[in-house]
Amino acid sequence: MASLIKEYQEKGIKCPEYEIRQYIAEASQGLAYLQLKDLVHGDIRPENLLLDRDGKVKLTGYALNPEILKGETLHYKSPEVCNGSPSNSASDIWSLGCVAYELCTYKVIIKQTP
Repeated sequence: MASLIKEYQEKGIKCPEYEIRQYIAEASQGLAYLQLKDLVHGDIRPENLLLDRDGKVKLTGYALNPEILKGETLHYKSPEVCNGSPSNSASDIWSLGCVAYELCTYKVIIKQTP
């Protein structure tokens, strides 16, 4: 998804709304499946939402080990995760909302500070 955002941004065109809806719906279905299995993704961001040959969203980059998250970008982290709480299904949804915002605006919703 990160390369898609970059491609649209470089071309100076907006990502079509129907595509955004489709991508977010497919990512939501993936997160719903994880929730059914009592799993949390923990690192939802454009780089971890891949598009297959058919343009379908695939979740990758599962942060099963909390140590993996140290030093990762804060752009997509929920406030409670930024404050030290563990990721949960609600924080995954927050992160997906941040990705949706970026797809619509080509801007990150939260600016990372050093």
